[in-house]
Amino acid sequence: MIPQALIERALTLTGKTIDYVQEYDSHGQNWLSIEKFCYYLCSREFLSKYYIWPYQYPDRNELKELIGEFGNAIMDYQEGNEERLTSLLETICNIQNQK
Repeated sequence: MIPQALIERALTLTGKTIDYVQEYDSHGQNWLSIEKFCYYLCSREFLSKYYIWPYQYPDRNELKELIGEFGNAIMDYQEGNEERLTSLLETICNIQNQK
């Protein structure tokens, strides 16, 4: 399971909070919707945070490549291997912490 603190840090980079990725059942129980979380991971706003230079904005081809990377990481996650997705999230969050 991806640590909730990492999920929250990643969502912060999109301007969202954990509330945006919560699902609720008929009994009021809530849980993290990985589908909603991944939706925000594929946003231009989030993916552009991957680039180290603060004024560099990725072009369309770079974004497509990074979306492919995230897509593969998400597929691995769905198959029970969370390492790739966790690593990408940590890299992006750490880059942003260094700025």
